[in-house]
Amino acid sequence: MAYYSQPDSIPRLSEALNHLTVDQLKSLAGLVSEDKPPLRKTELVNFILQGMEGGALRRLWERCDLLQRAAIAEVVHAEDDRFNKTRFACKYGKSPKWGTGSTYSYHFKPSVLSLFFYAGTMPKDLKARLKAFVPPPEPTPIPSVETVGDSQPAQQRRYESGQRQPKIHTLHLPQKLQDTEQIARRDLQAVLRLVDLGKVSVSDKTFFPTTATLSAIAEVLEAGDYYSDWPAKESPGGWRYSYDIGFIKPFAWVMLLQAAKFVELNGKRLSLTKTGQKALGDPPEKTLQTLWKAWLKNTLLDELRRVESIKGQTGKAKRSLTAVAGRRSKIVEALKDCPVGRWVSLMHFLRYIIAAGYEFEVSRNPESLTLEDHGPIYSASFVILEARYVAAFLFEYAATLGLIDVAYVHPDDALFQWSLEGGLLNLDKVAENTDDDDGETALSKVIQILSNDSPFEDFHTRNCLSRYDGLSYFRLTPLGAYVLGLSDRYVPAALPQKQVLRVLPNREVVALQPLSRADRLMLDSLLQPVSDSVWQLEQAKLLDAIAQGRTVEELQAFLEANSVEALPQTVLQFLSDLQGRTTRLQPLSTARVIRCADAALAMQIANDSRTKAYCFLADQPQAIAAGQATYLIVPLESETKFNNALKKLGYSLPGLG
Repeated sequence: MAYYSQPDSIPRLSEALNHLTVDQLKSLAGLVSEDKPPLRKTELVNFILQGMEGGALRRLWERCDLLQRAAIAEVVHAEDDRFNKTRFACKYGKSPKWGTGSTYSYHFKPSVLSLFFYAGTMPKDLKARLKAFVPPPEPTPIPSVETVGDSQPAQQRRYESGQRQPKIHTLHLPQKLQDTEQIARRDLQAVLRLVDLGKVSVSDKTFFPTTATLSAIAEVLEAGDYYSDWPAKESPGGWRYSYDIGFIKPFAWVMLLQAAKFVELNGKRLSLTKTGQKALGDPPEKTLQTLWKAWLKNTLLDELRRVESIKGQTGKAKRSLTAVAGRRSKIVEALKDCPVGRWVSLMHFLRYIIAAGYEFEVSRNPESLTLEDHGPIYSASFVILEARYVAAFLFEYAATLGLIDVAYVHPDDALFQWSLEGGLLNLDKVAENTDDDDGETALSKVIQILSNDSPFEDFHTRNCLSRYDGLSYFRLTPLGAYVLGLSDRYVPAALPQKQVLRVLPNREVVALQPLSRADRLMLDSLLQPVSDSVWQLEQAKLLDAIAQGRTVEELQAFLEANSVEALPQTVLQFLSDLQGRTTRLQPLSTARVIRCADAALAMQIANDSRTKAYCFLADQPQAIAAGQATYLIVPLESETKFNNALKKLGYSLPGLG
């Protein structure tokens, strides 16, 4: 009898051959010898087995072409005995030649490769013999480039008046690049301070930030949100941008802080926990690493929820969704394989995830989910679900934390790389049909899509699936290498010298050319605006900024990196004086103030051996000296120990248990 599905394993080659029909055996017999094959099935099986013994097996392997040898090597040196068509196609760009004609046709003629696989599985005894001389396969590559530009070429087919054939037009889609590493370090402090000021609110049901909160956070982020200043309302392709992108980076910060328990909910506002308070003074890279590790384990949010066009995620289909920790771990392992400091195309990364065996499932039952305006997701779950999940995870969380730099186009323009054809093709189904010409054609379309080198037409008539569709390239940063454990130390890069400012002796700062949003936000947050291109160094403004977490060192480094000449002595003296004023007072910790009923109780608690290590008197020196103090100070980090010791004295403080 024949194999009706791909078996997990086949112990012996003889067993595999006995599952074939006489006609199938005759076809294989012609591959092992030019002698006339026998007619009976048992004799045919023995004939083929003899033709694959000893040195004959190696000669059969040598008859294979390079792609066929690669197919054999991939299985011989793998734990699995099964040939994975999709994985192979994504690694090598095409499927090996299994024969001529359709596999299921009577006229199918197998190639020599068919001697090594049976229903796609290699027999174990054959695999053991092949391992003696078949070399290991080449490592799976991740294509990368040194630089990417501020535009992305794309081809569009248009039917013009009086022409029967479409004409191909090359478009140059605007592409933005954002170096995230230094921005993330400073944005972290800005968002923590905003929380500390009580300006961050979330829903008490979903824990999602409110619209007002998202806008407030976007205003304090150094470079704003990713699409805050998109250059045009209309694509070079001639269609107006219509997709409502919404917020990305501000949303991520709120969810990250909650996942790491840096904040807690008081009513509808978030406030800093002890951990969050401590993070204000910790090295930013350590805090960013903590946030990343916490996010990988959290169940607060399934990133797929942010792809709103995929419907049914909160209904019955939710039971079919896989655990988010498993998905994230696969992406992280693939991310660790990326070269530091080089740009990787998202499409190549998706292809690598499959080729290197990092594939995962978002849903065990994709058809239980629906695609907005298209109905149930019956096919192409990888392109619609897994690929979109990867884009959301990278763009919203890895990039926001500074692990990767990003290059991106508008989601409406991204349809050139996320084609409708790609969205409706299921990679597994395509790979299953690669034995015939139609299968090869279909597979080549998928490979073109994942390689981002295929022209498509009229994409402006279709909607993108998510705000993350615009991600086109990413680059692993030194901070990312440190956070992912690829490097054991991290040294922040120096600010680039841009020479776009002139700092005058009267403490005015003048822009000599148009500034980036990040530079303008930096100046607006620290200096007093005088005009569109002039700012004034003012003590009151700077003191307010320092109270919200900015530093004099940060301002001086920024001015020195961007000034056309050395800072005037008057400015250096002003900054030095201000630095002295800000360092003479140091906040040690947040504390709780406790009022005692009388001075005797305060003195007892402050001097008792069990409690005195966790509190101190807080009245005027004269009152303390006279034994009339009634107030105690308890640092928040000591409140639990203080309360435990207080109970031993026979007292308890309401609300401190």
